[in-house]
Amino acid sequence: NDWRSQGGGGRGRAVAAPRGAHNGFVASLKDGFGFIEYASPAADEPGRTAEQVFFHFTSVHNRERVQLGDEVNFDVEIDRRSGREGARSVLLLPPGSIPKPPPPPEVAAQAVVDAMRAGTRGAEGASGKLVLLAADGSRTDAVVAFEGRDVERGVGVQAGDLVRCILVGHPGRQVARRVVLVERGGGLPHELGSVASVKDRYGFIRPEASTTELFFHFSELPRGTPVSAGDEVKFRRSTDARSAKENGVGISLLPPGSVQFDAVGEELARGV
Repeated sequence: NDWRSQGGGGRGRAVAAPRGAHNGFVASLKDGFGFIEYASPAADEPGRTAEQVFFHFTSVHNRERVQLGDEVNFDVEIDRRSGREGARSVLLLPPGSIPKPPPPPEVAAQAVVDAMRAGTRGAEGASGKLVLLAADGSRTDAVVAFEGRDVERGVGVQAGDLVRCILVGHPGRQVARRVVLVERGGGLPHELGSVASVKDRYGFIRPEASTTELFFHFSELPRGTPVSAGDEVKFRRSTDARSAKENGVGISLLPPGSVQFDAVGEELARGV
């Protein structure tokens, strides 16, 4: 006989019922329906891609009342109307019937912010995707998602930022947690230029390959580094999360003569 708890929570008596093909845990409950998380990963079952499956309360055997975390046995069928999979013949199991899966492995990694969710522009609390880096710093083909709640508090990340994170989950199903900014724009290519002008704690860079000046803040220079108009610099180009305008980040000074402006660029800069 299959188990049912006696009394409490509206659960009934022990009854006999056929066993389904899958085991799992009640992962979430809504008004009249919920989702069951499979006890085994999709990779272990050929033909299955989802980690959770929808169920309606009417599909629970004997209309038992289910709770979050309940262990269940069930079958899966395709709904004729929606064409989606759904659990049927959901059967409550005694606690401890299903071995708890080990916690997913955690791996430290470095990555570059690849894209932010549309409309967020890298604001604090925004989510997006990361491109993972290899040990030598080169980009890999692996892309993982992250949520805004997993980003270091008080710091918004944006496309091109170099970050470190913790990868949680099994290969192919990993997500990024504890995302910490390492370098603003650190995943972007370097450009060369010269300082066109400086003001109070900010200035403008004239890029080597462009006549459009680029705003920068002194905080993007190594601490205590003095900077003057005419200084040659190496920098990265990033898009500000608030203004959506490009600016210079990750700036370092170069020896004189490092930057070569072509003649056409010089004439355009002088308005010739």
